[in-house]
Amino acid sequence: MKRITVSLIAILILVGSSMNRFAYGNLDEKSLVTESNVDGLQVISKKAFNDIISVQLFIRGGTAYYTKEQEGIEALTLGVVTHGGTMTQPKDDFQSELEKLGTTIGGNSGLDFSTITMKCIKKNWARSWEMLTDIILNPDIEEATFLLNKDNAISAIKQDDSSPDARLEEMSRDASFQDHFYSIKPNGSEASLEKLQLEDIRNYYSTLINKSRCFLVVVGNLDGKELELRVKESLAKMPEGRFATKTFNRLNITKSSVVFEERDIATNYIQGTIGAPLPLTDENRAMIVAMAILYDRYFEEIRTKRGLSYSPQSYLRNRRTPSAIIYVTTIEPDAAVQVMIDELKKIKKDGFEDSELKNKKAGFLTRHYMQLETNDSQGDMLGRAEILGGWEKTETFVDDINALTLEDINDTFDKYVKGVNWVYLGQKDQFNEATYLQSLN
Repeated sequence: MKRITVSLIAILILVGSSMNRFAYGNLDEKSLVTESNVDGLQVISKKAFNDIISVQLFIRGGTAYYTKEQEGIEALTLGVVTHGGTMTQPKDDFQSELEKLGTTIGGNSGLDFSTITMKCIKKNWARSWEMLTDIILNPDIEEATFLLNKDNAISAIKQDDSSPDARLEEMSRDASFQDHFYSIKPNGSEASLEKLQLEDIRNYYSTLINKSRCFLVVVGNLDGKELELRVKESLAKMPEGRFATKTFNRLNITKSSVVFEERDIATNYIQGTIGAPLPLTDENRAMIVAMAILYDRYFEEIRTKRGLSYSPQSYLRNRRTPSAIIYVTTIEPDAAVQVMIDELKKIKKDGFEDSELKNKKAGFLTRHYMQLETNDSQGDMLGRAEILGGWEKTETFVDDINALTLEDINDTFDKYVKGVNWVYLGQKDQFNEATYLQSLN
């Protein structure tokens, strides 16, 4: 079962502001984030006052830059690179030294971008940076590591097949993004991974690491000039590249639909996808708050009053093509979904209440700040915002939320909530198609 800490809070981090006002009193938060260009490589750095250094190399693109037949190639490639060694240090020696330093290096791949990350304590910063840049610029992509990571990736796919939430997410993506880049699975399928060979990985990695496609985000207690010098001597030597950004349109769902898949499970899993405004816009901020208020309504109406579900949810999934998500697991799907639809209709007709907006702003921002306590999360926030259109928007996030009016969230909700693409995974005898196809007007 999904948890709100994995859904709503992830969205807050994705577009959020730094927590400097909360953590550092009157310190001017804008002075803590700087951007520089080091021989053509974009570097975003933020001052932090602790002993942890977080480094994230963001790689633009995601699933828009490889084919359906190649799905999983980026995730596998980064797994092979970050779990291996370098041309100057064999795998076992490299990974053993990382462990002794207490330094972690990893790779992650998603729909809009990928990352190579490093976290270390400050006293081991110099050597950890050397190791990170060595593995980025000079990885030893060898067969044993490739085969091990490939086997692990296939095993993870097989495990996901048995997970209702994983299958529900795949169904939801297929239902709403049939002709979109998001129809490609970042982690791949068993069939696509089986086809990948070592040479495919080597060739693909050479397309990722260049200055037009990558940018660096560093959060830690570092001297800016020292950081720029280290970048100049290492990562700034990567090729220039010719990365071209593709256009992403917003998701527009005008009427409701439903996809059913039977599975003999104790509880039914249901998710709805709703169209949403493009990221980093005023309407997007309004939709974030609207979905957060809707979450409270669902919790009250579905769990507290009726006991139909343990954890009904609603949140905005902020990507280059955002979507609003509503979700429930229940043994009484018809009743639970009817409540969800009734609330959507009620809000479209009557709007939210002023008291809901006032209460949500305070709780919303407090929860937002609490999720930005680590250097990793602050770096992730800056990098994701840059992918979506500009890290600078994180500086105004708090002011943007506080400036929202009741009319803003009501108008935005009414404009974008026109229909729901439902997916249902569960018992066939509890599925009533007519419930899901109701008009929201």
